[in-house]
Amino acid sequence: MTDNENLSLFNIVRNSLPLSVPKRNYLIRQIHDIFCKEFLYFNQFNYQMVTIILSLWIVFVYSIGAAFSTPS
Repeated sequence: MTDNENLSLFNIVRNSLPLSVPKRNYLIRQIHDIFCKEFLYFNQFNYQMVTIILSLWIVFVYSIGAAFSTPS
C-alpha cells in the first residue's frame, strides 16, 4: 500500500466513530487513533520482518520437537 492509501484507510477507520464524541470518551478516541496509526505503520514497514521471524520460529520449534521425539 502506498502512503496515500494508508492515510485514506486511517481516515476511514478514524471517521467511522461518531462525530459528536462526548468528553468522557476523549481518551478512548485518542487511544483508538494511536492504535490505528501504529497498526497501519506496523503493517506497512514490518510485515516482511514479522513474516520472516514467524517462519523461522516455526522451523525452530518444529526442529526441536523432531529432535526430542526421535527414538534413541
